[in-house]
Amino acid sequence: MGIMDILAGITLILYHYDLIALRFLLAFLLYLVIKSLVFIGDLASTIELGISIYFVIIIFFPITIFTYIAAIYLFQKGFTSFLT
Repeated sequence: MGIMDILAGITLILYHYDLIALRFLLAFLLYLVIKSLVFIGDLASTIELGISIYFVIIIFFPITIFTYIAAIYLFQKGFTSFLT
């Protein structure tokens, strides 16, 4: 799941700058929603659900600071999963 989190962060940044198609963003949106619903009692899952909501918002209103915050969170979560 760590690689998928890192790829979700990369996808978020690339979509923000219009470098990839919408379908990639939607694929990782689906991944994050399913993962956060499976582990629903955890704080990290709640944050990921919020990031999933931002994945929908970025389609219409990209906000640069939120994009970077969400991407950094996904990167650190992905890299942390490799360490544990």
